[in-house]
Amino acid sequence: MNTAVSNPWGILTQIATRRAERERPPVPQAIPAGMTRTEAIRDLLRTSGPKNALAIAVILELPDSGRVAALLKEDLRKGAVRLVDGRYEINPDYDAQLLRDLNQAAALLRRHGWKVKEPAQ
Repeated sequence: MNTAVSNPWGILTQIATRRAERERPPVPQAIPAGMTRTEAIRDLLRTSGPKNALAIAVILELPDSGRVAALLKEDLRKGAVRLVDGRYEINPDYDAQLLRDLNQAAALLRRHGWKVKEPAQ
């Protein structure tokens, strides 16, 4: 049964207000010393989860949100970072695939007589 809504704009305003209350504005933080802007974005996504370009730019005090796509271009191409519904996120499958590739490369080198050391932890 359909019920008439007397003020649909009022309903939409309530929805928008509730969403705004849930999503607090990002708090700016400086990029840690010795870390590139791209590394800082990756670190932010690992620790805080998916974020849109504007939130990343505000948090890391980048000049504009367009810079985020430029900085993550190579990570997006490799598949280390992905863009889902307008939000950048770390691809959890990327590290697993990279580890498989490295293990296959090490096995190939060993088959051909090379000595391969395990990485230092």
